[in-house]
Formats: sequence, C-alpha cells, structure tokens
Amino acid sequence: MLDDLTADYHRHNRFLLDTELPHVDISSEEFSHICGLIVKYNVHSVVRIRHLHRHITVPEGHILLGTRINKPFGYWIRPTPILDIDLHKIRPHILSVHEMDSTTEGRNTKERLVPSEFREGLPIDIDRNFLTEFANYVRKKSLENKFGLEAIEGHSKKMIEFSFDCGSILLEENEVTPKIGEAGREFTLRDTSWTVTIKDDLVDQTGETRCLTYTTGHVKVTNEPAKSVSDVVNILRVDGFLVM
Repeated sequence: MLDDLTADYHRHNRFLLDTELPHVDISSEEFSHICGLIVKYNVHSVVRIRHLHRHITVPEGHILLGTRINKPFGYWIRPTPILDIDLHKIRPHILSVHEMDSTTEGRNTKERLVPSEFREGLPIDIDRNFLTEFANYVRKKSLENKFGLEAIEGHSKKMIEFSFDCGSILLEENEVTPKIGEAGREFTLRDTSWTVTIKDDLVDQTGETRCLTYTTGHVKVTNEPAKSVSDVVNILRVDGFLVM
C-alpha cells in the first residue's frame, strides 16, 4: 500500500469537507452490513468504520501524516512532503476503496484499498478476506467516498478533532474541557469513526472520534493564523478548550 503514494493525495482530495458531511444513520442497512463484516471476520480490535472526509486539500507530492504529541496527548496531522519521509517507518491509517475507472481497469482490483492518511509506526495486519469483502460491498453500494476503514491505535479512549488551515489536531477527550459539550455554542460535533463491539450477542457501534467544525466555516477566524502545532495548541488553550 506504500508503492503508489503519488495517487493517494488525489483520493483524499475527493472526499467531502468536514463542513459538508451528511448525517450517518447507524441504523441503516449499509452501516449495519459493514458492522456485520467486522464481526464476521473478528477484526473489531484492528479496524473502525470511518466516515470519509477531509479538512484541507493535500498538495501534490505530499501525504497526510499523523505524528504523536504528548502535551496535550494526541496526534498532529498535516500534509508532509513524501521526499521528507522514511517510508519504512510509516503505516496506512485511513483506508478507502479505490473507485473503478479507466486507471484501474484491467488491474488487480480484488482488494484495492488506498491509504489516504498515514501514521508513524509499523503496518497493522488486517485479514485480506475481510478487506476483499468490504471492498466488494462498498463498490456494489457506491459508497467509495462515504465509508472507509481506520486502523485502531494502541489506545481505546475517545478522541476529538479540531481542524485548522495548516492541519488538524486529534486529542484524547480527557485533554479537552467539558465546555466542548455545551449546547448553543458556535460549533458542532459530529461522529466520524465508530468502534464495533459485541454486547450480549448484539452488535454495538460506539462513536470514537468526534470532529468539531465551526458554524461560520471550516476553521475559527483568529487574528494570527496557525502555522504549527504549537500555534494550534495555544489557540485552543486561549479559547478555553484544553485542560490546563
């Protein structure tokens, strides 16, 4: 999955912006079927369901790469030049099904999942039979730009994602103040990934990542634009969103 990185930014840039995401009905037949596939192949500890979206446009020659930060704990995700990356030290994090078109015709598309976001670390092994059945179903239902897969990290805590023009920051929920849940503010929170679990022989879908978007646009307008992760953290702290 690392052999054609130049195509991955194209795939990412076709997703809807976070401000344009439609509501996901987790009781729908399509969502329930994908949950059933995860249960069938027992991969619930490896992947989540991802509502595919984008916060920014990735430039040519770049990929989205998430790096770990510690204060506050989370991930800083930004477009990074491919030439600056050691490809042996990254792994696919968000996967989507490649759409069938003239560029894939005649090629081996039995699975053909494309990474649109990466993280530092070794690749995660995912059952190939699951990937094939997932890809076939998504293509059959024309869901290539709606549902994908997210590799599960070594933690199980819920995350909240803030987007900025220079990138996005994903923080553990306990790093964010309770005011994030107050009603009537100038933003909305929307689930963008779900963990599938089995409880009392029933399939349960739990929202794991919530994306914050401002009702006035993609990012909140500030006097000084954010250019780095430290700028982003400072803005969130000034706005009162972070636990001090």
